[in-house]
Amino acid sequence: MKILNFLLAVVALVVAGAAFYQSTPKGVEKTLVNNPKMLLNASSAVEKLLQEEAVVKQEAAAKSAENAIKENIDLFNNDANTPFTGPKDAAVTVVEFFDFSCGYCHALAPTIEKLAEANADVKFVFKPLAFLSPASEYAAAAFVAANAQGKAYDFYKRVMEIRGLNEEKINEAAEKAGVDVEKMKKDMTSEEVQEVLRTTVDLAEKANINGVPLLILNGKILHTNRADELQSAIDAAK
Repeated sequence: MKILNFLLAVVALVVAGAAFYQSTPKGVEKTLVNNPKMLLNASSAVEKLLQEEAVVKQEAAAKSAENAIKENIDLFNNDANTPFTGPKDAAVTVVEFFDFSCGYCHALAPTIEKLAEANADVKFVFKPLAFLSPASEYAAAAFVAANAQGKAYDFYKRVMEIRGLNEEKINEAAEKAGVDVEKMKKDMTSEEVQEVLRTTVDLAEKANINGVPLLILNGKILHTNRADELQSAIDAAK
């Protein structure tokens, strides 16, 4: 309705300015019938306005997200119970929000692993979300539980190799990663594990994270998943 009103207002102004008809609804309608190009011009004006509004909203959302990350940077980078690999007190930290059922996250995993190997001085933090399938929830809880056994990163690498995720395959991957599966299952429902998962969801909401994978480097969201660009960003942060 707002767009229609704006469209009619634009046309009415054009009509009035051209003195074709009075800027009344009937006058506007008659002018549109006789001059269809005027409608196209008005539509272009509306499209341009919407694009400008979208850019403003995107920039505001990005600013809000970065502010939220800065305000909660310790939880993003240094939560003691969140799985990570690399030095605990690294000067450079890459945080990945992901879902174990996400195909794009699976595609990115080999890049993350190579970056971790090539940058031993960088901390990589893994924050699992679970919104794509029930298997995501099971994998996320198992992942955090495996962290208590010091096997989270091995678990991550094994599970990211799986296609068609389900509980049985997750358990098999955990076992291959050296995880005590029975202990993992028991710990998955613990308050400690559930608190990590709740905190992860809360941080994602604060930073307006609606899609995965998403990478954050020293508090700034990275808008690329390309290995060379990610390495350049890491180099610049060192």
